[in-house]
Amino acid sequence: MDPGGGARRYGRQIALSEVFRPMLTLVLTVCLQAEPTRCKDERIDFNGSATACLVQGSPIIAEWGSDHPEWTIKSWKCGRSREG
Repeated sequence: MDPGGGARRYGRQIALSEVFRPMLTLVLTVCLQAEPTRCKDERIDFNGSATACLVQGSPIIAEWGSDHPEWTIKSWKCGRSREG
């Protein structure tokens, strides 16, 4: 948590209201580098418009990739949050 009442998630400052009610989700299809046929979807909550998700998604996804070097990102999209 940030002392200013927000939180940090993958390099961007978010308000507490965003922590509890994300509107969109970045959906990454990732495959294990050691076993390329073993794939799964990873979800990163994103609060903003669909356009903002598309524009701001790239650096968030790049940071996820850096944090998970054993996985290869095959594709990604912005979708509705399961909670929204």
